[in-house]
Amino acid sequence: RGSRPLSISHPQAGYSEQDPLLIWQATLEAIADCMTGLQRPISALAISNQRESVVAWDRVSGVPLSPCISWQCRRSLP
Repeated sequence: RGSRPLSISHPQAGYSEQDPLLIWQATLEAIADCMTGLQRPISALAISNQRESVVAWDRVSGVPLSPCISWQCRRSLP
């Protein structure tokens, strides 16, 4: 098992965002934790997240185009 905590920023009232590069780094670290001490080949992989969040990435460079908009963000409410 591997996991890492991630912070959420609130740049304005009702906004909830996360840094996509920090998400990526935390993901790599969690995977590294899982790989440490493996005694057998990997036979399965499960990835889980909480609700819907969205981030746009540049197709060529892989650079995020915006913060990750968290499912907690209220800006899309009517």
